[in-house]
Amino acid sequence: MPFWAGRCVPFHPEQKTEYYFLFFAAGLGMMLLTSAFNFLVLYVAMELLSYSLYTLVGMRRQRTESIESSVKYLIIGAAASAIGLFGVSYIYGATGSLNFGAMTAGLANTTAHTALLLPGLVLVLSSFLFKLAAFPFHAWAPDAYEGAASPVAMFLASVSKLAGIAVLFRLVYLVKPYLPEFEIVVGLLALATMTFGNLVAFRQTSVKRLFAYSSIAQAGYLMLGMIGFGESAPEAVVFYSVIYLLMNLVVFSVVLELERMGEDPSLTNFQGLYKRNALMALALLVALFSLAGVPPLAGFFGKWLLFSSAAQGDISGLSLLRF
Repeated sequence: MPFWAGRCVPFHPEQKTEYYFLFFAAGLGMMLLTSAFNFLVLYVAMELLSYSLYTLVGMRRQRTESIESSVKYLIIGAAASAIGLFGVSYIYGATGSLNFGAMTAGLANTTAHTALLLPGLVLVLSSFLFKLAAFPFHAWAPDAYEGAASPVAMFLASVSKLAGIAVLFRLVYLVKPYLPEFEIVVGLLALATMTFGNLVAFRQTSVKRLFAYSSIAQAGYLMLGMIGFGESAPEAVVFYSVIYLLMNLVVFSVVLELERMGEDPSLTNFQGLYKRNALMALALLVALFSLAGVPPLAGFFGKWLLFSSAAQGDISGLSLLRF
């Protein structure tokens, strides 16, 4: 169990067992998700992760906004899962198998991939873009982050998102040699996701909603880095994922500490933080600047590697447009 999961348990003491069980279930779902090489296993793992998160978001039953966020997340998530499963049925109909290897073999067959395989891949991609909260599949994220307890919001913003990135990276890697236009679609979605997340984040006054939109933008950066598939693509995605995870842990650790001290972690309460706790303020400053990509922090080099990887492919125009 991560150190932050037990640092500030925001539920009734009787719910602790369920709280830890759901975190472990979500962790199991992520491990299965990142190691799956079969669409059925992939779907089951995604549902194990998703239903654990639906429940975690709504565990603060004494708060109406938490229940409302959980129900909204559940309904939209169930629709996205149905779309993904429908896409898997198309892929099975085209290839007669649920293995990723059969999918790549079927892509070489023009008739198969135009009739069933291509629509199936589009539907599966849409389902995973929902899990990543990529634009325009992001509607659930702000409310879910705000309604959830801070440890759950941290888990949503960092660890669970990186599991989705790992699966999307594998799918794009397998499909790209046969469908070059697939990476163009992902690139355009990445550009829209980065732009939307960064612009809307400026208007937020709630810390959790701010980081919900920040996580949307960060998903766009990772999507852009994976599609160029230069020699540095895997290293770039892994390096930035680690930086993103660590910086999110720092930011939400500060939020958890403020909650432990009895303060409301709104943006206005961060004013004068350096007077109350200079070390906490410094850690928060470094984490935020790194997430923003300010040199010479690690986030800058991570973004540089992502854009360099994208520029090595046939979509350098997207990288230049984002700059």
